[in-house]
Amino acid sequence: MLLLTAAINLDPFLNVWDERFHALVAKNLLSHPLKPTLYDNPIVPMAYDRWDRYYIWLHKEPLFLWQIALSFKIFGINEFAVRIPSAVLAFFTGMAIFRSGVIIGNFRVGYIGLFLFVTTGFIYRLVSGRLTLEHNDIAFMGYVSLSYWSFLEYTNRRSSKWIILIGLFAGLGVLCKWLVGLSVYLMWFIYILKTDGAKIRNAVPKLKAFGISTILISTWLLYAFIHYPAELARSMKHHSDHLFIAVDGHTGTWTYHFERIYELFNLSWGLVVLSIVCAFYFMKNNNVFWPLLAVIISVYLLFTVAETKMPAFTIILILPIYLLLSVTLDKLISLWDGGRQKVVATIVGFGMLTLVFSRLDISAVLKDYAINSEGNYYSWSLMHNRKIFKDLRLTNNTVLFNVKGRHYIEAMFYTDKPAYNFIPSEEQVQKVIAEGHSIAIFVNPGDTLPEYIMKANPVMLENNLFLCE
Repeated sequence: MLLLTAAINLDPFLNVWDERFHALVAKNLLSHPLKPTLYDNPIVPMAYDRWDRYYIWLHKEPLFLWQIALSFKIFGINEFAVRIPSAVLAFFTGMAIFRSGVIIGNFRVGYIGLFLFVTTGFIYRLVSGRLTLEHNDIAFMGYVSLSYWSFLEYTNRRSSKWIILIGLFAGLGVLCKWLVGLSVYLMWFIYILKTDGAKIRNAVPKLKAFGISTILISTWLLYAFIHYPAELARSMKHHSDHLFIAVDGHTGTWTYHFERIYELFNLSWGLVVLSIVCAFYFMKNNNVFWPLLAVIISVYLLFTVAETKMPAFTIILILPIYLLLSVTLDKLISLWDGGRQKVVATIVGFGMLTLVFSRLDISAVLKDYAINSEGNYYSWSLMHNRKIFKDLRLTNNTVLFNVKGRHYIEAMFYTDKPAYNFIPSEEQVQKVIAEGHSIAIFVNPGDTLPEYIMKANPVMLENNLFLCE
């Protein structure tokens, strides 16, 4: 948890992709928890028809946004509170990997799996908010991993509480992202075929869990359908489009996700395949091997076929991949351990220390997150923009215009004012003034504004924002 706490403090500003959007929507949820909005007060007449300028923001499922809103409520509205839910879910994902390793193997299997997770640099970058879809992907990974863990607990002790938790975590996973959150049921189906055969009575616990997941998912969908039918339809189409078109230009070849294995897990694809082959040999009498393998294959197959490619789509496989690798490493250590415990312990200790520095990539972290480094344009620019927004002293009824790029999102977060990235038309100015609002506009030195704007007596702001996206 110490490393995760450090990760949430790496950037004292909102990151551009996509943390700032998530933070703004979560902040607005504090006022109306069941109404996710990006523009909380869409004063200016325009088409709120893109994901980066929606009024009702159903672009992402709401659960992880509710979590951030709750964090704001408890810890205050700031950049660090945005990341606290991600740190908590990452922590519980690590615990789920450890406990799952104990269930399918022994304490050392669990420890190795936890060590692999703790030294995965990609996780800390997600928690810090730096990477695309950051908190959304962490929440999805967390709930899916917890559903896998609950399933493994159920195979160990067939208690009804694990049935409830499977259904709960799978449903919560879908409420963070996609129907892939239900992948635990594929794992369960393969387990039933492997152990008890395809008998109807064996499917009853699975149906109970699926019922819980269905209730959770359908409750939100029904509410959204009643209150925001057009926005929900647009969101559902956007989700389905990921399969058939490269949404927002996120394209790649069929090898895309295999090439990202090292980026996500700090493992080569060859090592992953080798660990699976070895785990098959070592776990040939263990009924959970095939369910773990089935979910790995199915998720990679799905995202290989899908036209939209994004780096962290397969991060939900962190538990099954690390478990199979941990089983392999545990068996190899055991085979070599006979009568040489001290030697083995020393070598393993040095090996793990080496892994800490190589897998966390400390040098890259120091380079990318060094705020005072002159070469770190990204951090310096966002710190600079944040200061400008927080230092603005504007009346409550002010509307901001001509905010560069998509930095109007941070402007709304820090100022509580509606903000737009364009110079308003005469019609837009007339409506803003007629409704009792005043105008503030960022202007480049030497620029001349249209006369209709000058008649509105705008507050002129020096446009010294830096574009960083």
